[in-house]
Amino acid sequence: MANDSPPTHPPDGVDATPRKYDTTTLSIGRVANLKTCRLQATNELICQTIKIDSVTEFLEAFLPLPSNVPKCPTRTSNPFETLKDADSMVESTITKRLSRKEGNKYDPFDDREQAQTDTDAKKRKASRGQIITYADLLFYLQHRVFLFMLLVIGRRFRVIRWGRSGILVTRSTDYYENPKLLCEFLWRISSQPQEALGLDPTATRLTLRPNLTNEMDDVLDALRKLAVDHNPRTLDEPLPDGYVFQYVLDMFAESIRCPEFPRYELRIIDGGKTHKFLVGKPAYRGSGALRGCVRGWVALDLERKRFVWLKDTWRPWSESIEKEGDVLLRLNKAHIEGVPTVVCHGDVEEQDTVTAIWWGHETAPRTFAVTDTPVLDGGSQTADVLETRNNEKKRKRDSPELGDPNASSQTGEGDITPRFRANCPLQDYRHYRLAEKEVCLPLKRFQDARQLVGLVMVCIVAHYDAAASDELKIHVLHRNTIDSHIMICPKIVSGLELVWKGLLIDWELSKPIVGPNERSQARQAMCCVDWQFTSVSLLVDGSQPVRICDDLESFLLILIYYAVRYLQSNLDDPVDVATFLHKAYDCYRHYKKRIIVGMLKVEIMHNQGRLVYTHPAYPDGFNIVFDDPALDGLIADFISPFNSYYKKCYKSLFDALDGKPLQRSPLVREGSPSPPPRKATKLDMPSSAVVLPPRKATDNVQTAPRITHPIVLEFFNKALGSSWHYQPSVGDRIALLDCESLFDTEPIVLPGGVRPGQEVPEKL
Repeated sequence: MANDSPPTHPPDGVDATPRKYDTTTLSIGRVANLKTCRLQATNELICQTIKIDSVTEFLEAFLPLPSNVPKCPTRTSNPFETLKDADSMVESTITKRLSRKEGNKYDPFDDREQAQTDTDAKKRKASRGQIITYADLLFYLQHRVFLFMLLVIGRRFRVIRWGRSGILVTRSTDYYENPKLLCEFLWRISSQPQEALGLDPTATRLTLRPNLTNEMDDVLDALRKLAVDHNPRTLDEPLPDGYVFQYVLDMFAESIRCPEFPRYELRIIDGGKTHKFLVGKPAYRGSGALRGCVRGWVALDLERKRFVWLKDTWRPWSESIEKEGDVLLRLNKAHIEGVPTVVCHGDVEEQDTVTAIWWGHETAPRTFAVTDTPVLDGGSQTADVLETRNNEKKRKRDSPELGDPNASSQTGEGDITPRFRANCPLQDYRHYRLAEKEVCLPLKRFQDARQLVGLVMVCIVAHYDAAASDELKIHVLHRNTIDSHIMICPKIVSGLELVWKGLLIDWELSKPIVGPNERSQARQAMCCVDWQFTSVSLLVDGSQPVRICDDLESFLLILIYYAVRYLQSNLDDPVDVATFLHKAYDCYRHYKKRIIVGMLKVEIMHNQGRLVYTHPAYPDGFNIVFDDPALDGLIADFISPFNSYYKKCYKSLFDALDGKPLQRSPLVREGSPSPPPRKATKLDMPSSAVVLPPRKATDNVQTAPRITHPIVLEFFNKALGSSWHYQPSVGDRIALLDCESLFDTEPIVLPGGVRPGQEVPEKL
């Protein structure tokens, strides 16, 4: 069972399971309960909390009183007189609508001088995880820029502002001794317009008819007549104009069927033109303690009456960071297949985060006197200590005053140029939307082994065209190759052929490749966004730049994962399937205060052309094989160059395990121009195969120490040119276990900003 006590590291050299909040749903050992999930969310937001000592300063900065609203009335009596003993109240005296935490020990934050604001104390940490999940749910259900929360614990309260880059929280204040502050907050927040409360003005809630329908239902009914089956086949006749695939209709119908999610009109301004889209419940939600804030809908384009995929996210904001839509437009202009087609995109009214700006001013002087009277106990700061701290902060700010209404909008989201500081754990984000033509199916819906190989190959070709093609000269590296970014897109080709093509999506973390060694300063900080499909080298040293070979290794890991999980193999027992995937994809190893790659993933790369399963029940291990020699051969071929790569490009992979720097061979120029792949034979090729430019005959694929697209695509061409047995997908073999979790999980995550291979605190 999951343990709710403070997690500790396993002994050195023992594999354990990493619990990264936004990837736990992929893990075989899933989160066992809500308490564990909350602990993970808390760890994910370590160092993301900024404390504001003065409630008054908070109110002036974020809840300025509108000019047409009078000041809060002065009260002659204490409105909280009956709550003098609130710290000792029993549950029966408090309304069931409130969540009660008794005493200061349950305060999610710590005001003591020597303590971190986001303390590791067990009870405080559990409370912090609870309110994080509340905020996360509200951001999911509502269209919000930010969120205010009033936290009341006994006789004390805090005001919290949740943003996409972090948390701003006031110090704990006794409302019985200082009733004016809480009254002032309630007065101001009740007088604010919706935009000042964090609601997104570009999202308009739609009204429903008495029968709970609206225009979205009308369009859905009209398009049902044009629905066609999406399964691959040769058509008897051309499809009608305006056809829509059945799965797209089903996804849209499901999104407007849920009454808990109101229907909205969302707007995108692109090139001065406003595009409007109607949405219901998100079809996709990226979890992850506020920062994993991506949502996706099957949306109705109001002008064209067609369905599109609408992505709503908060992108890292800097002039040097290219918008995902701009990257895709360059790929679209080059006619690269296997990438989404942009309909429109744009930033959402310059809605920016401000938490990082407050981090830069946390030691700045106040623009007004600090009138809050702190009354804290339980080891918290005294009034004298706070006054001393405030006196030490009397120096001029080097940018607009945060309390000045002219410096920012009423929402607190001012037009302030982002400033990136090496010692700042926070990043600036800007609200962004992207509409794409293709509405896709997840990779797990593939139908047979050969189709799976074809889908992955199309995405590798798209990756090659974007990153390494000297003819197209785009040279953009994806850097985030995971399974959920390889999608299935049904298309009509050659008139009457309905085929499934692979689509490589989510280019928001991409970066340009500059120089012969694929080196350039990343446009944004890059950590391992997904443990399962990250390369071995990056899981040993996450500070090194992502290279082409790392993305190609991710394609290999995805192919193996889906083959083992969804195809029949000599791993007959689903428990063995789950154990292999758990140990190879979910596990990490703790070594000398560093979290690094699990050893089974290393063993996969170090076995010469063999996919080996090692387990205590099989001490010598055995080769995993499938029902088709072509697939077995492809996986063996795909593994082989990585075996050579790690032997030749590194002095020793295990130098890093001993704490030595991970060194690449200086003789290897990994970024030198890659020759185009050899043309694939058309004989017995599936419709998803790709015809590629010819490769120079002088290249020696067998001896090349580096891994390039031509080498990898040679293996796919060879496999797809072979004869195949029909090997259908047998569905999710893990689901056959009919249990919530096979493995115990520990709430251990890498805190924000910590990369694999770096030292981490003993208490995470």
